Amino acid sequence: MFHPDILRNGRGFPRSRSEHFFKKGRRVFPTGITRVTVDHEPSPLYISRGEGAYLIDVDGNRLLDLNNNFTTLIHGHGFLPVADAVADLLHRGTCFSNPTEHEITLAELLIERIPAIEHIRFVNSGTEAVMFSIKAARAFTCRPGIARIEGAYHGAYDWAETGQAVSPAIWNDPLRSPAVPAYRGMPSSVGEEVTVIRFNDIADLERRIASAAPSLACILIDPMPSRAGLIAPEPSFLPLSRRSRSNTGFSSLPTRSSICGSHIWGLRPAMVSTPTWSPPAKSSAAVFPSGRSAGARR
Repeated sequence: MFHPDILRNGRGFPRSRSEHFFKKGRRVFPTGITRVTVDHEPSPLYISRGEGAYLIDVDGNRLLDLNNNFTTLIHGHGFLPVADAVADLLHRGTCFSNPTEHEITLAELLIERIPAIEHIRFVNSGTEAVMFSIKAARAFTCRPGIARIEGAYHGAYDWAETGQAVSPAIWNDPLRSPAVPAYRGMPSSVGEEVTVIRFNDIADLERRIASAAPSLACILIDPMPSRAGLIAPEPSFLPLSRRSRSNTGFSSLPTRSSICGSHIWGLRPAMVSTPTWSPPAKSSAAVFPSGRSAGARR
């Protein structure tokens, strides 16, 4: 993110090469770029390389990176131990149809680090991790319904992103947040299976969970919603969701990879106690394409 004056006037550093690549990008990508969370007014900055806490763009500007790939690059850019380990493995092959020792080593590390996890299944992205966790919750409970926090981000799976775009500006009913579709053409049946809960609203949580409980398979929780500005939960909000889970038999799925990097055990045990499944992604694999669906052995 940049100061509005810099974005508007380009004041302070050259950006002609970035503008050149943006023009090229618009010929092959619908919006000129392939990541929707990148600032592109008037044009995005195209990065040449990263060095620790800094980015160097294609125009040669050296910029302090306060985003760090949405907080997942805990070691910064180009961290040599990671780069050397990856380079060594590339020479041995990049993808196999068979298992490897390394996946066991990573799984053991994650199980040791996160108390709620006993078994893991690796996938290729956070979206897949949430999708498989929802499927597991449905199979475990034999229920189709999903509850999720209004406005939080849980990937691009239909049931996970329904309600992501909700805000008070479009509340028609002050007592009920709507399950707004994430895109035009989404089947209406998806919204019928999603219950949207307002973050830190104790009364809304109690009311909506009680109403949806008979058909509820799981509740998706971002313990500190990064998409909503890293809002901290009220002390009673997440414990109440845990008690609701215990009383009604549905599963809890705390998500978002960035939270795992904030402490040796992450925020999950402190804020959510023992979740049923835990599906973060990028930070568990040094930000390479990865994800996992993990939980108790049972």
